[in-house]
Amino acid sequence: MTQKVPKELGGVPTPLVEDEDKALIADGAGGYYWGNQVASVPNVEAVDVSFDNTVGIPNNPTESQAAIEEVYKRIPASKVVKLCSNSGGHSATSEGVAFIREDGLGFRMGDNYFHTFADNAIWKQSWGFKDGTESFDRPMPFPIFEFGTKVHDISLGYHGLMIVTGTEDKPRSKILVSGAYQGTPAFVSDLTQVYEADDNSVGKRVKKIWSMNFSSIYVSSGYLLENGELYLTGSRANYQLGNGEAINNAYRTDYARADFGVLGVVGQKVTNFVTTSLNAYAEVTTDDNVYKLCAWGYNHIGQLGLGFVNSKAGSGDGNNSVKTPTYCRSPTDSGGGAHPDGGFIVSSVGGPFKKILATMNTAYTTCVAVLSANGDLYYAGNSLGGGSDTSQFIKIDSNVADFAMCGGSTGSVIWCKVDGSVKGGGYNVYGCLGTGNDTDIPLTTATTIYPAGGINGSPVVECFGPFGSPSSQFVLRTANGRVYTAGNNVIGTGLIAANSNVFIPVKLMEPIREKGIYMCLGGLFSVYYIGESGTLYAAGNNDRAQLGYSPNEFTTALTPVPVRTDPGHWISGRWDFLNT
Repeated sequence: MTQKVPKELGGVPTPLVEDEDKALIADGAGGYYWGNQVASVPNVEAVDVSFDNTVGIPNNPTESQAAIEEVYKRIPASKVVKLCSNSGGHSATSEGVAFIREDGLGFRMGDNYFHTFADNAIWKQSWGFKDGTESFDRPMPFPIFEFGTKVHDISLGYHGLMIVTGTEDKPRSKILVSGAYQGTPAFVSDLTQVYEADDNSVGKRVKKIWSMNFSSIYVSSGYLLENGELYLTGSRANYQLGNGEAINNAYRTDYARADFGVLGVVGQKVTNFVTTSLNAYAEVTTDDNVYKLCAWGYNHIGQLGLGFVNSKAGSGDGNNSVKTPTYCRSPTDSGGGAHPDGGFIVSSVGGPFKKILATMNTAYTTCVAVLSANGDLYYAGNSLGGGSDTSQFIKIDSNVADFAMCGGSTGSVIWCKVDGSVKGGGYNVYGCLGTGNDTDIPLTTATTIYPAGGINGSPVVECFGPFGSPSSQFVLRTANGRVYTAGNNVIGTGLIAANSNVFIPVKLMEPIREKGIYMCLGGLFSVYYIGESGTLYAAGNNDRAQLGYSPNEFTTALTPVPVRTDPGHWISGRWDFLNT
């Protein structure tokens, strides 16, 4: 058994130690290490987990506690609570991340080539340097100076950024954008307001924002109000704005409301949505009990899940697209009633869909997966890992607790069940499914990766993956706060070794509980984690300062490092969590 080290000797909550005869008495959030200076602690051998800006702790109980507290005092008391909404976003020209602290401040770091991060100077694409002289090597707050304003949500897309702000008396009341094709003409280098609630009613507050994160010339973004109104902007080449409008090579410069009246249901409202480059999917309801799935846009392989390929009489104009929102179909009863064209409407009964995700390759071939309230997992479109594409949503499992997707042309899906087991299927690039090999597994014949009970006796409760990126990697979190990852580690994304075809522990030096982990690929190969203390960690590629360090210091981090503001000072976390 791993031994606990007394607090007076520097003991902290202990993450997984591979050798159970050893105890870890170091903490990465505070950045200190003991090395082998533990002679006074019987039957315990330390593990060195130091980072670049660590502080040595004296081998003296009195002095050590004071030194540890001094290190933790360098960390602001405010936790990081949320990363940008589009986990898995990827762009070759905008590699960075944005996040929110619990004090309401929003921060950004990384490449700003398209003014994505609201800075007037264009950051050079190559190394994240501003005007060739100044490095964007540390988190910077968004330039929002209105007194009392807090940042509620951030969505980082391929060419742009969306932020939801508001004051205490009017929360979630404004949307600000920067970058390209965000409902404004051309590029916007300063944060620009595109929406403000006209009153303080709940119905006009912003429920969700989405800045499309797929690498494509066809970009889009949108926002959803609490009253169920959905507004979209960007490319409209294939009816992807949901308003019956299609114009090639012409982007909207404002947000258009998607037309759900065509469904012919009085009182129906939108409650969730996602977009890809050329498709869109939305959840609608009339009674807050049965939630139905709709789709529109490009449909050349049936990826909308409508039961047909391309367009249909009255629904398109022959360009392989569907003009307006249409109910998705399943060949089996999904609880939503019969579909007018046969089969059944894809529905979630008893509550909204738990998750809606899509991945797309360079040929605009989409695979979309949805998880219903009762734990049924469906997919439509591209048949990942082999087999035939499907124009209807096929049920692939039941009793599912969570799922994730990764990859573009080599997409995969992994999910955990209510019994803590893990299953997966799709393309097994870099061994991302963690099966011990790189053999592809069709989704329809998914394999069990971990049996009931999860990993090392702890159920798997959450799954994370870069669904909008060609990077193939998955992260699993267990109920006891451990984090495991498999797949691509070409330049370091939290693995301690090269690519791994089995799940191995991430060396994050504190336990991760409840919602205390979040995986986000701001660029092709960069991963971000939030620890239990609220400290933000980053690993992977740092060639454009997307980890919060200058590329002159290092260009990759094989294991997570705490994101800092200045040398020795980190962006977030609680030094006092030692005593909780």
